Amino acid sequence: MERKLPSIRQLALELQCSRNSVIRAYMELEQQHKIYSIPQSGYYIMQEGICKVRVEECIDLISSNTDKRALPYREFAHCMNRAVEKYKEELFQYPNPQGFPSLCNTLVSVLRNRQVYVKKEQICITNGVQQAIDILFGMRLDSKKDTIVLEMPGYPLATEVASRNAWKIRYVRRDDEGIDMERLESYFKEGNVSYFYLMPRFQNPMGCCLADRQKKQIIELAVKYEVYIIEDDYLAELDIVQERLPLHYYDIDERVIYLAGFSKSFMPGLRIGAVCLPRVILDQFMSYKYPSDLGTSTYLQGTLEMFLINGMYERHCNKIREIYSEKMQICRLYYERYRDRMHARLKVPESGYYLWITSWKAINKYQVTWLVDELKKQGILVLNGEKFYPEKVDVSAIRICISNCTIEQMKMALELIFETIIELEEKVLN
Repeated sequence: MERKLPSIRQLALELQCSRNSVIRAYMELEQQHKIYSIPQSGYYIMQEGICKVRVEECIDLISSNTDKRALPYREFAHCMNRAVEKYKEELFQYPNPQGFPSLCNTLVSVLRNRQVYVKKEQICITNGVQQAIDILFGMRLDSKKDTIVLEMPGYPLATEVASRNAWKIRYVRRDDEGIDMERLESYFKEGNVSYFYLMPRFQNPMGCCLADRQKKQIIELAVKYEVYIIEDDYLAELDIVQERLPLHYYDIDERVIYLAGFSKSFMPGLRIGAVCLPRVILDQFMSYKYPSDLGTSTYLQGTLEMFLINGMYERHCNKIREIYSEKMQICRLYYERYRDRMHARLKVPESGYYLWITSWKAINKYQVTWLVDELKKQGILVLNGEKFYPEKVDVSAIRICISNCTIEQMKMALELIFETIIELEEKVLN
């Protein structure tokens, strides 16, 4: 029998800790495949014996850790030593709450290469992009605006953080073609929307990118209805299409809050992010950030700066672009091999981490749950698409993350996934 765990609120009360601590603990257990979640229901302990293959032997297409082949251990160790030599005791004092000044100055050039043009004073260093989201969602910029708009399907933690901060949440549908702009404008017209949070590039979970046409439309709506856009550009460095521009590029009225991370494309454990803020909200952001952590590790900031200015980061980005674009090319070949034999569909991006398999004829959410369990028995770990929706909906989708497996593992997994989908469709349709 399934054993349900206490709710986030209940466990926080029992342990006398913050809800955020419970959320992080549950997420870590979920990534270790010890528990699983059901939207609008709660968290459950994973039954023993459900998998015929030991977890450590499974091909993990759930977690979004960086490909181990791409981690620059030696180079980063060199930069750690170089940072200590250059800055000495400065690295071990209390940090500047806004960020290590020389790193912020270096990031101006790094961001310019992404077509993000900001001044040093507009950059704030955070403990990963997630902290920036926590702080922003905790800020009420206008007491009359109590609503936040999120993508659906979208990043589950955004929903968690918005709910914890008592926002009214509106969801706008997103698919391979983009965002439902008519619905988005109808929300903005109501006059109570403070933020619209989105991932324009390599969106989680679908892996797709917004067209420039829609980016311009979003900026026009943000200016017209005085809404701030939170642009989470967490995988910008993996993009092989140089012509693709961020929303921030089109923003001349400072309505875009741009989030840049170094975890996914660099080192997950580094936990350094940068947020580029409109000048009018910078002081308020800092007033919220300072009490939470005083500042981000100066030692890590100094090390990252050395990695950036020595050209190592650029070489690293060239390497990972090749790795992930090659993986996606292989995914595209395997899909083309199977597409005529199944109703399931996916649009393979040029790069990034995620594949979103969906649109299965006559397949309901219960059969998708069977598919996920059946793949786990075969040693393939994937995520049920319902995890990325805020409420119980009949979602026929799974998300695959290719970042944490080798090419050989990925090939083996794709074959098993497509063959199992075909088997399921035959059972349902016959």
